[in-house]
Amino acid sequence: MLKKLFIHSGTPKTGSSFLQSVFNKSSKELNECGILYPGVYKNTYQPSSNVDINGQLLTRLLIYKTSKQLHDVKHKLIEMLTGLFSLGKNKVFLSDETLGIVNPEIWNIINDVCLSLNIHLVVFSYFRQPEKYYPSHWAQIVRNHGEVKSLIDFLTTTDLQVWRNILIINDVVDDSYSFSYENELVGEFGLLLSAAKVLDISPKVFIVNSINKRNVNPSLSLNALTAIRLINDEFGEKAGKELNVQLTSLEATNKKSKPALDSAKQSFIRGKHCVELEKYQKIYQSSRDKLNFIKI
Repeated sequence: MLKKLFIHSGTPKTGSSFLQSVFNKSSKELNECGILYPGVYKNTYQPSSNVDINGQLLTRLLIYKTSKQLHDVKHKLIEMLTGLFSLGKNKVFLSDETLGIVNPEIWNIINDVCLSLNIHLVVFSYFRQPEKYYPSHWAQIVRNHGEVKSLIDFLTTTDLQVWRNILIINDVVDDSYSFSYENELVGEFGLLLSAAKVLDISPKVFIVNSINKRNVNPSLSLNALTAIRLINDEFGEKAGKELNVQLTSLEATNKKSKPALDSAKQSFIRGKHCVELEKYQKIYQSSRDKLNFIKI
């Protein structure tokens, strides 16, 4: 019977935490559909799902590509995939948003190894419009990674690779799909409809475990994020993280605006990525066509 490896590769800020939580909680239902969403135990995969981000072992292995011999990485990947498909299912499902932003050359490795093992590789990801992605990504790294630049400084000095990586994955992996985060949020099932279409199952498989779940993580206002950024600059990342925890647990007394770009900055960002965006739109429509979505 044909072996299939499904990989959800993110990308960041496109509801991955929500999706992974539902995937993990729906592991029993996925099993009944013949799909294994494996768990992680002592740096190896196990049949029982126990973590949301189960693609972490794959990411951890491939992130060493620049410092290890390619042969060694391929050998370990062969061992990992062989072990995965010995767990009792011919369809295996992994998810880690980090796979959408690491060195895109890893997809050549994954693809080659899957071909050598006669595994059909299926990859899907979600895409966020750049004028929404940049402020959201800036907010995330202010909160979690000690960013000290203002949103505007970050915008003008940072060139994110997310869209380029999606294009490369699409070129390397024959059976790949990418969906617009903003567009796929609509409807009864939202993002879960796209995931279910790729997995070739009914989205109702997920619905019981998706009630009262958020599609995105809680966000802070621009004022609060600016405060954290200034703390990062003055007192360091650890203090900023402590402040983030405190602020995230509070109810704001005044509802202030979220990080956003004015129309001029939005035009600047879209201009920077215009070639990628044009190519991406074709991939998005092609993905929907292959999976028989209603035309948009």
